[in-house]
Amino acid sequence: MSDLILTIKVSLRAPATKILSFENETLKIALKSLPIENKANLELIDFLAKIFKKPKKDIIFKSGLKSRTKIIAVKDESRETLEKIISKLPPTDIQLSLLG
Repeated sequence: MSDLILTIKVSLRAPATKILSFENETLKIALKSLPIENKANLELIDFLAKIFKKPKKDIIFKSGLKSRTKIIAVKDESRETLEKIISKLPPTDIQLSLLG
């Protein structure tokens, strides 16, 4: 299986860490952390590892360490898994557009 490449836009200082939407091939995620001392990036890795049920070492930054838009690879994962994760979220927590 190949790696799943994600484009992620993060919102910081949110009340809770959660997926906000998946639109135009971009996953929007709210993070509680501030962008200080890499805390937001570490929180994002923890969150993605949890939702994909992967070890943290399988979540790899390709670009965007100092940006709100990030490119991340999830090792040995498929788009179908992403679609399953999104489909299980309550509709009040996410607006999805998987056909993009």
